[in-house]
Amino acid sequence: MKRKKQCKILALAVILSLMFSFITGCGKSGPNDADSAEQGETSSENVSQGRDDTEKKDADKGNPEKEEAGNVDAADAFPHRQTIAAGSGISLGIAKGGTCVRASARSLVGSINDFGGKLTYNYVPLENDIVSVDAYEYFAVLKKDGTVCTGVVSKDHSNSAYESYGLSEADSWMDIVEVAVGWTQIVGLKKDGTVVTAGFSASDFEGVDQWSNIIDVDAGESITVGLKADGTVVTCDLAPDVSGWTDIVAVSCSSNYIVGLKSDGTVIAASGREGDDPRTDVTGWSDIVAVSAGLNHCVGLKSDGTVVSTKILDPEYDKGETDVDSWTDIVEISANYTHTLGLKSDGTVVCAGAFGDNETFSINDWNDIELP
Repeated sequence: MKRKKQCKILALAVILSLMFSFITGCGKSGPNDADSAEQGETSSENVSQGRDDTEKKDADKGNPEKEEAGNVDAADAFPHRQTIAAGSGISLGIAKGGTCVRASARSLVGSINDFGGKLTYNYVPLENDIVSVDAYEYFAVLKKDGTVCTGVVSKDHSNSAYESYGLSEADSWMDIVEVAVGWTQIVGLKKDGTVVTAGFSASDFEGVDQWSNIIDVDAGESITVGLKADGTVVTCDLAPDVSGWTDIVAVSCSSNYIVGLKSDGTVIAASGREGDDPRTDVTGWSDIVAVSAGLNHCVGLKSDGTVVSTKILDPEYDKGETDVDSWTDIVEISANYTHTLGLKSDGTVVCAGAFGDNETFSINDWNDIELP
């Protein structure tokens, strides 16, 4: 659902040159990395500024004072990370310094709890070490040491359901470099390019434990998808057929559809629904650097920092989540149920849409969110 996710295009030459370095633990240049800009990708000045932090992180690699021995620094090892995430009734962000903040229309249960607007793990604030977040009905945060903390947004789901689904198993994972949250599953990409899963439905995960050479993952409703280093895509049984896709540099999925970002900045999509699916109408999209598949719509980030959106799948649930035409200076996007988040180059966040009875998410105080 990522994006997000956020969350970014690479020239094909960069993908090919870096796919093997990722597998050996050196990391992969992400589609929003400064190196991609140097390879000739057209980008606005503001978007380029958002990539400077990644260059600084790269300079810290190998420095024993800044990199703990034996730990995975996901910000360096895998730039396919999200610093904002739109979930079901919740929005998550990573403030500068690695503190996880949230805006929510619901209360929280599980191993992650709310503490003065900051997320806590067993009531200990999650500060200084969060590198990626994702959310759906449940949510997860990825820490610098490659471990994961999980939680659940309580409305239709209780703490007992969270435990019975087995989602808390993700709390024991290690060496994770990307995390994705689906409807009833959490997916983790390991440093060695393999994938681990935790959750309710076995059909969501069938065959995932055999995947290898994976560089990007996402999860949706009964869908788990992985991007291989050669630009092809693998999925589980219930996903739409994407076996013919090639030259893909990022993937995103939601309820019964998958979106792929190609190396030339165009977008391809596949749906498992009968009849037309407006969420997959990405014809004419170009210069795209990131995609995010939401339940009711799909959005794309352009290289100039503007955002495009598909039409709504079900107009009955239209809360204005596609009203992104006026956005500028965006460096990351995340879409979910009835809202879309956009991270601006100055660290502030904009939101289109609402939850419930037109209740907007309280992100007005978010002004120092980390850039991807």
